[in-house]
Amino acid sequence: MPAGELLRDAVDASLALWRATDGLFDPTVLGALEWWGYDRDFALVRAPRSGHPDRSADGRDASPPVPTAAGVVVDHDRGTITVPSGVRLDLGGVGKGLAADRLAAYLVGRGVAGACVSVGGDIAVAGDHPAGGWCVPVLDPAHGNRIGWRVPMVDGSLVQSNRTVRSWLLGGVECHHIIDPRIAAPADNEVLGVIVRADCAWWAEGVAKAALVAGSVEGAALLRRLVPAAWMIRKDGSVMLVGDIELGRAA
Repeated sequence: MPAGELLRDAVDASLALWRATDGLFDPTVLGALEWWGYDRDFALVRAPRSGHPDRSADGRDASPPVPTAAGVVVDHDRGTITVPSGVRLDLGGVGKGLAADRLAAYLVGRGVAGACVSVGGDIAVAGDHPAGGWCVPVLDPAHGNRIGWRVPMVDGSLVQSNRTVRSWLLGGVECHHIIDPRIAAPADNEVLGVIVRADCAWWAEGVAKAALVAGSVEGAALLRRLVPAAWMIRKDGSVMLVGDIELGRAA
């Protein structure tokens, strides 16, 4: 299909993350995400719903579609995006990261001395900064999503991906919006959230999701390979730091 430059850039960014994370981030999870119940406004998703996913009580297929980005192709020369039949894209996370990055750069380019932009919680900063940096509050998913840290930022981006804010019950089954593309189901491991510090918010978005899907051991290795700094929060409340990052515990 014909596609504008902005959409092509977003899909291209998603494919770059898919390749870099060995498929742990996959932009084609939309079908699986909707199969698990995230198929309407989130306030309605959280409302009580009957039926169990395995029984297809509401008429869905017996199993969720398995994500695969292998056949997605962006052709900038022709101005097109090719997607295999039945494959659908979810560009939400990468899209808001790109928006934060581009808006911060745009503001500085238009003469603003410095900018700190938040798009759906994805933080991007550019230009000058206050003394000590922009003080960015970060939620702690292990303690009721209260503010757990304050991080000084002078450049780059800060992004969190967690499985507690967008979570719901479907027929008594606990679900959340971080889909493990290997099993086409919500990720099920000891990691509640991952916060990533990187040059670009769109890159941090994809890497954070991939690390959460991977779990603490494989995820930490992925973070060391792909970003300058990050931290992971486990279900027991423990925190694993990766790289060099300055954290200030919130009062």
